[in-house]
Amino acid sequence: MDTSRDDSRHLNRMIDRLLDASSDMTELIAAAQQTSPAALAERIRRQAARWVRRQPARAQAILQIRDRLIWIVYASRLPPDGFSAWCDGSSMRTASAAANGIGVIVTNADGEVVAKSIDRVAAAIPPFETEIAALERALDVASEHGATILRVHTDCPALVQLWQRHPHDRRFAAIRRLAHRFERFELRVVPREHNQPAHHLAKAAACAT
Repeated sequence: MDTSRDDSRHLNRMIDRLLDASSDMTELIAAAQQTSPAALAERIRRQAARWVRRQPARAQAILQIRDRLIWIVYASRLPPDGFSAWCDGSSMRTASAAANGIGVIVTNADGEVVAKSIDRVAAAIPPFETEIAALERALDVASEHGATILRVHTDCPALVQLWQRHPHDRRFAAIRRLAHRFERFELRVVPREHNQPAHHLAKAAACAT
């Protein structure tokens, strides 16, 4: 018997039930603790895409459930009082204009949105510093909402690498000050496809007139 195929089918059926009607997340949390959160999140994303193709009239509801399931999966190994933040920076460049926007979403361990933030930032700053501004805003918003344990997710690998290797870089001065507000702070990179809600907020901010 191919147990790996059976396990895959079981996970897909579980995800289908949750996408059909968001309900008890106990089984999902258990699965996330036994496998790679990124792999499970990607399975959720792909299953949701199939559902949207089959049921376009329910697309918005399905995608909202998808986002919550992904947030829960990534938060599964945090303490029950831990918060997650999702941040992104977007830079729009044309021949005649430039604009930068940042988007932040803060969620609790149950995948419920605690806060959102959408802001334009100075058009003159480079795209990488827009990502830093998004991270700074994520810490600020999470702190304002009482988070003491925080994991921030970004789809910018260079940002995570710089923070891990050179945390005293002058560009992180505000981040370092904000990080002291938390008992525990982590910065993690996630695939861009798993950070779509924050990306959409950042893009909307950059495109705003």
